[in-house]
Amino acid sequence: MTRKTAMAASLPALDPVPEAQPKLVVRLGRGRTGGTTGLDWMVQRARVQGRDPIIADAARNPTLSRLYPGEALAPPSSDVVDVKAWLTSVLDRMLTERRSAVLDLGGGQDITLAEYVRDLDLLSFCQDVGVLPVAVYFLGPEADDFAHARAIWHEGYFNTPQTLLVLNEGVLKRGQNPAGAFQGIQANPDFIAWVEAGAVPIYMRSLAPLETMRELGLSFGAAMADRPGQGEQKLGPTRAWQVKSWNAALENEVREVGAWLP
Repeated sequence: MTRKTAMAASLPALDPVPEAQPKLVVRLGRGRTGGTTGLDWMVQRARVQGRDPIIADAARNPTLSRLYPGEALAPPSSDVVDVKAWLTSVLDRMLTERRSAVLDLGGGQDITLAEYVRDLDLLSFCQDVGVLPVAVYFLGPEADDFAHARAIWHEGYFNTPQTLLVLNEGVLKRGQNPAGAFQGIQANPDFIAWVEAGAVPIYMRSLAPLETMRELGLSFGAAMADRPGQGEQKLGPTRAWQVKSWNAALENEVREVGAWLP
């Protein structure tokens, strides 16, 4: 059994989602909590499984755009009017091409989404056009990480039944014990209430070779297979095993909610 809370274990079974239904996966919350790594993994996972989600990057620090140059869509500026018009173009493309999308609105752009929802009832829109909305919050162990996510939840403008709370061990400070780092957040009454309302907590382990993977330009698949990256350099079998282990653990964590992913 994975390290989810006891509350999650007692939740009723999740309703099945049609495989062909496009998903709008929106990353919300603070920056520097591992959201880019998580969304990158979702995109690569989808491609391995034969799907090609739209990559939409409106984060203040647009890392996805750097990982997918020429592929990721980005607004022309951070101006609210520009971002809102761009969001409409992303939704139009989803519907025209019947493709899922991952949308990075981390690092404060959630305020823009709140304004956008005032113009377009996004959840009702998704229901009417057959798109599954998914909210993903990446959380470090700091109280401020959860406070920011909780504030968005309390605002209620993107409170979809498909909500993931990703507890990311990769942002722990040196010396912090992963086993107890998130106990404070998990004991918070609002966290408990959120899970009881249907949010699914997921652990994302620390991936030690991640920085080296980025430097070598390696995908997760290439890293696991220990194929060469830029300059024909490889991770080596030990680091390749680390990536395999990390990937297997994350796959196990999303086993119940895999149909929510793009």
